[in-house]
Amino acid sequence: MNGVVYAAATGGALYALDAVKGAKLWSSHLRFYANSPAAANGVVYVTSGRRVYALDDRTGAKLWVYKNKPYDLLLYVAISNGVLYAGDSRYGQFAFGLK
Repeated sequence: MNGVVYAAATGGALYALDAVKGAKLWSSHLRFYANSPAAANGVVYVTSGRRVYALDDRTGAKLWVYKNKPYDLLLYVAISNGVLYAGDSRYGQFAFGLK
C-alpha cells in the first residue's frame, strides 16, 4: 500500500518495509505472534493472540486494541467495503465499521 509492505514475523513483530528498497520503515512488537495484516485509510490492522491491533501506517504507533473473549484466538483480519473482519478459533467473525 503506497509503496509499503507490511509483514508479520515470528515473536510478535510487525514490520513496515519500503516496497522498492526493502528498508525497514518501522516495527511494532505485539503481545504474541502476529498474523497477516491488512491496511486501509492510514491504518494497519493485525491480530495477535486474542487481540486486534490498529496501528498508524506511518509510525507503527498503536491506535487501539480490541481484546476478544478469553482463550479464543483471533486468526485473521480482512477488509471489505469499509468493514474490518476478524475471525476467531471458536465463534466465527467479528465486524468493525471503519471510518
